[in-house]
Formats: sequence, C-alpha cells, structure tokens
Amino acid sequence: MSMSYERLEKTLVGLVIEQTLLHIGKPTFDKVETLLQERYQCTLADSCDNPQYLRKILEEVFGKSYTEIINSIEKRLIEFRQEPTIEEFIAKMSK
Repeated sequence: MSMSYERLEKTLVGLVIEQTLLHIGKPTFDKVETLLQERYQCTLADSCDNPQYLRKILEEVFGKSYTEIINSIEKRLIEFRQEPTIEEFIAKMSK
C-alpha cells in the first residue's frame, strides 16, 4: 500500500470521527478534540494510529454510552472495512 493511500485512509477515519461528533454537537466535538490534544498531543486524524486514546476520551466524555459513538463511527466506515488500516482501527476501537 502506498504511503499516500494510507494517509487517505487515515484522513477518512478522522473525517468520519469528526462528522459523528459534530452530529452530536459542536461543544462535544470541541471537548473531545481538546482532550485528545491536551492529554495525548494528537488530533482526530491521529486516532487511526492511536484508537485507544480516542476510546479513553469517548468513555470519559460519554460514560457507558461511549459504545454508541463507537458503533456510529463503525457504521459510517462499514463500506471501507476491507481496507487494512480501517479494519485495524475498527478492531481496536471495538475491544
């Protein structure tokens, strides 16, 4: 897989996460993004490489409902699941 294709997949994951959080509300999006930056020095786009960070932040922000957010992200990525980078991201988020 070329580096630019992998970067495209990571960008797609970041955009899906962003879209999912913005659907909930801008304040929620801002909070998740700020916590990722403050605690892990990463962005939503970096979540593809470090899904455990996003998972921890979502659990903190949403409590037990964080699984609904993860499910929503997975549903939006389902048509791209055959791509190795995206499949790995989904697998790590679902643990």
